[in-house]
Amino acid sequence: MKKRKKFIDKKKIFTSNLSVIISMTIVLFLFGLISSLLLQSEIISKNIRENIKFSLILRDSSDSEVKLLINKLKLNKNIKSITFNSKDDAAAKLTSEINQDFIETIGYNPLPDVIDIKFFNTILIEKNTFEIINYLKSFNFVDEIIYNDILINTVKNNLNKVSYILLFTIILFTLISISLINSSIRLLIFSKRFLIKTMQLVGAKTNFIRKPFILNNIKNGIISSFFAIILINILIDYVLKYFSELNIFFDIKNKLTIFTIIICFGIIIPWVCTFLAVRKYLKLSTNDLYE
Repeated sequence: MKKRKKFIDKKKIFTSNLSVIISMTIVLFLFGLISSLLLQSEIISKNIRENIKFSLILRDSSDSEVKLLINKLKLNKNIKSITFNSKDDAAAKLTSEINQDFIETIGYNPLPDVIDIKFFNTILIEKNTFEIINYLKSFNFVDEIIYNDILINTVKNNLNKVSYILLFTIILFTLISISLINSSIRLLIFSKRFLIKTMQLVGAKTNFIRKPFILNNIKNGIISSFFAIILINILIDYVLKYFSELNIFFDIKNKLTIFTIIICFGIIIPWVCTFLAVRKYLKLSTNDLYE
């Protein structure tokens, strides 16, 4: 009879822990998914901004003057890349495209030397386009600057909106996740409320009572985190199988960031929820436990 009762008690404990692990796994999986979307949106917006090109059309100048200008531009740490396209290269390319030597026809090369510049993401966020253009125009030999102002403004406005929406979503879902995990843990602690009160009545210290519950739910949180990570990894691999071009946004560094967030969330939230749930029953009187 005692063995049967012991088996039933173990089965109840296992079932309770399993239900908590399943619910936490689902919550952590969804939380990780939304966190991943937020992280990827930032990476995508960074890549888009850093591929916006500013073309500096140069006046007629010597090779030494062009090199001097390029060296000055290289001193700016906000510039990601500098590409020089000489007028001779541009003429050769145009001749190849139209299958006609236009220089021989008109007698000279009307095409200018061009320097293509791309800035780092941060400067495009901190500075407006007007400031960037004024900076580029301050250099000698720069005759004109060609850039897509509409694209820049569209990118800024739309990417900011997407980031705010995702940030709001992740904050909202974080609160919902905490609430769901808290409910699961409180239900588990509720089933042990008489044991908690008994330990308190026989003189056990508060920390001694809390410790096994906190450790158990931290363990459940870690297990749930790993299950959630496995599910997210499977989903990412499945997406990359059909959309291989997205591979640049899911490198090892980004994956580790997402997985670290999930594990931290899976440890901290159960710890806090268990701490508060046990404290509640420690404060209740014996009669209140029956309500």
